[in-house]
Amino acid sequence: MSKGILSSPPKRKKNPIAATVEYLALRSIVAVLRIPPLRAAYVLSEIVLFSLYFLVPRFRARSLEQMETAFGEKLTSDEKYDLLSQSIRYNAWFWADMFIAPYLLRRRSYQEQVDCSSITQLLDSLEVPGKSGFLMVSSHQGAPDIISLALGTLGYKTGVVARPPDNKYISSFIQKGREGFGRTEFAKNGALRPAYKHLKSNGILGLQIDQDAGDTGVFVPFFGKLASTHKGPATLALMSEMPTYMVFCIRVEARAFKFKLFVEELPKFPSDPIDDETIYQLTTAMTKHVETYTERFPEQYMWPHRRWKTRPKSESLIARTNPQPKQASGRQELASKS
Repeated sequence: MSKGILSSPPKRKKNPIAATVEYLALRSIVAVLRIPPLRAAYVLSEIVLFSLYFLVPRFRARSLEQMETAFGEKLTSDEKYDLLSQSIRYNAWFWADMFIAPYLLRRRSYQEQVDCSSITQLLDSLEVPGKSGFLMVSSHQGAPDIISLALGTLGYKTGVVARPPDNKYISSFIQKGREGFGRTEFAKNGALRPAYKHLKSNGILGLQIDQDAGDTGVFVPFFGKLASTHKGPATLALMSEMPTYMVFCIRVEARAFKFKLFVEELPKFPSDPIDDETIYQLTTAMTKHVETYTERFPEQYMWPHRRWKTRPKSESLIARTNPQPKQASGRQELASKS
């Protein structure tokens, strides 16, 4: 069974009335989408999301703005609108996979429809097959939620670091759909220590690195523009000294629950000491893989997210993109407390 979200609650609490209305609206949509076969549910989810983009123009404008920042003159205006249309379809299928597929598909369906061979072969090649922790870093590309769910159905001890929805009713609803998939979730706020313990107990842990991290992030290049990026994946990789790879779950067939996992190796960085420069270099390497897969499968990226929302506000923030090494105490202290 899923162990639910561990660690801290959401940072913000929604108004109870607004939270209830959102929850009931979502449950109504999901209830309708569960009636037909999954392929038909994908079509209906497209209609829902296209309607939302029509009714809420800021979603459409935000996606086009992000595409413009990423591709600039590499794509014409018509090509960007065509990419937007494709992106809406893929995002609609993504939400259907999150809210509907776990209810309509059995564990065996996940095993048969998600090609995990790249991961299983990699785990078998480790020094002690099946006895080693493994850190997977991914992005909002394709269907990242399915990576850990699919591996959980294969019997691996999986966990993910995720930000819980602000709406507690929706959060509980999502968790209920995960029951039986053998995955533990760690709330992003305060997840470092429990996630470290999970890795050290031979668990497989998934994190995502491609969302704006605000002023606390490290600014690294993404499509040639500085983007505030979470330090957590690089910090945890260095502290745990566990095998760390980029993993992407890409949909390989339109309007179908059919995926393939892609694994990319990361360069080795010294973990003693764990300093700002090393964290920056590893975060840059991770982000470069996200950029590569976004270029390969642009229609499967989550374009509504404002990836370049936070901008460097001073010379000191800009300097953080190439920081001077600082002695750090991290890994030894964390290990002693675990």
